[in-house]
Amino acid sequence: MENIDKLVKSIAGIYRDAEQEFTPMVEDLIHNDCRDPQRITWLLDRMLGYANYAPILLLHRRLCRHYYFIDPEDTKWHVYKYKEMWEHIDDADEETME
Repeated sequence: MENIDKLVKSIAGIYRDAEQEFTPMVEDLIHNDCRDPQRITWLLDRMLGYANYAPILLLHRRLCRHYYFIDPEDTKWHVYKYKEMWEHIDDADEETME
């Protein structure tokens, strides 16, 4: 059981580190009204792997809202990619809670 606790704490630390890394990057892009699709999609792609963690999902959504006014079709692609990757997990969590 001790090993599982260590593993859980390690994974939680990885997610917190990712949040600390992504937050200033998202803030910078939005604050400076970045319109460079390559920079924005690069960050959206990186955050996608952590988007099952609520704080990073919120960052992903904020950046998608910003990007929507630049390229609505590509933004939709990123939203669908999130749903494809994580929505089934959210549904399973809801079923477990009921």
